[in-house]
Amino acid sequence: MLIAFGLIAIAAVMPVVAADLGGMRWYALAFATPMAVSVLALALAGPWMDRRGVFVPVLVGAVLFAGGLALCGVAPGMAVFLAGRAVYGFGAGLLQVAMFVIVARCYPPPLRPAMFALYTSTFMTAALAGPAVAGAIAEHLGWRWVFLLVPVLAAVAVALLVPALRSLDGRSSAPFDRAVPTRAAVAGLGILALSVAGQRTVPGWPVLLAAAVLAVIAAVPRLLPAGTWRFRPGLPATLAMRGLAGAGFLSIEQYMPLALTEFRHCPPTLAGTALTVSSVMWFVGAWLCARPRLFNDIPARLRIGLTLGTAGLASVLLLLVDGVPLWLVLIGWGIGALGLGMTLPTLAVTILNHSAADTAGANSTYTHLNDAVSQAVTLAVGGVAWSALLPVSPTAAFAAVLGLSLLLCAAAVVPMRRLAVR
Repeated sequence: MLIAFGLIAIAAVMPVVAADLGGMRWYALAFATPMAVSVLALALAGPWMDRRGVFVPVLVGAVLFAGGLALCGVAPGMAVFLAGRAVYGFGAGLLQVAMFVIVARCYPPPLRPAMFALYTSTFMTAALAGPAVAGAIAEHLGWRWVFLLVPVLAAVAVALLVPALRSLDGRSSAPFDRAVPTRAAVAGLGILALSVAGQRTVPGWPVLLAAAVLAVIAAVPRLLPAGTWRFRPGLPATLAMRGLAGAGFLSIEQYMPLALTEFRHCPPTLAGTALTVSSVMWFVGAWLCARPRLFNDIPARLRIGLTLGTAGLASVLLLLVDGVPLWLVLIGWGIGALGLGMTLPTLAVTILNHSAADTAGANSTYTHLNDAVSQAVTLAVGGVAWSALLPVSPTAAFAAVLGLSLLLCAAAVVPMRRLAVR
């Protein structure tokens, strides 16, 4: 819940933070920095947990998570604030992998869909209540308390986990690849550069964008199972499908409130309804998958989910047609979110079902690392297309971003045929 709050609610107060610290020109870095640093944490977390257990990594992750937020809360300027965001990102990366490992090690396969539905519900709750809570705290106590109150709650959460974590020892004897930190650092820098270049606000951004893409292409495939983006059957194809479908949906989600404001002249509160709809329907999709009597057949579940997700995204094109009622667009958007809510948690469960006791950490690392890279590359490419087309035609800019999302979701059909699941 606290990780979800950090991802969603803190974004609501970032304009106030940037204005107060005089860091508007570093605004994009406040989001790109934790994402880039988390790549290094993700790459290290899985092997660490497989070999040494979950207890110490969770404690380290919680300390860094809370310490980074506290540093943000007391930052005198934007440089210290960004440093806090980096520390927070590393801690959050460790904790995200740990949550998957705990589910894999503590819950048998029949219970995992329910756990992922519960996991999804934390993001729904954060999306519904987080921005309002963060905004109220910032308004009445000051924005710093949005960051300073979370570490207290993190201490309580860790205290509740500790009794169970002590028994989750390491089970892997595989040697650690010493090249992983270097590759992860290169990948993280590439993602950071992608995020910055995608804004098209720095001099020489095309060169930076090209260098970032080369860095990601050189480093990331060697951090993932061989054949991931060649759709090799089994775990690699499962990761590829999750990366394509997830990046496709989350890419267009970034632009929905802006599109509602631009094309339908909705006030900010109504425009934000799109995010509320997607969060709720995503949870409904995950909840349906946790009911085995309804959807026990995993391949059928994925076919239904991906079909609904792609059809729902296609219906968003109606947003550009003035005569189409807004409620009809939001229904289509909700159907798309429901479909992806069925698809991505099912793929997460499938990945854990591919995992032995001594590989749960590594496979969780692959999952989160692949998600982060897929989403960062897609957002950067979409950002370039949006910025280039917006001065010419806002309609063309939104259609380009939506077209990219639809292309990725449609492409997920190819690896879906190679999942090798029952």
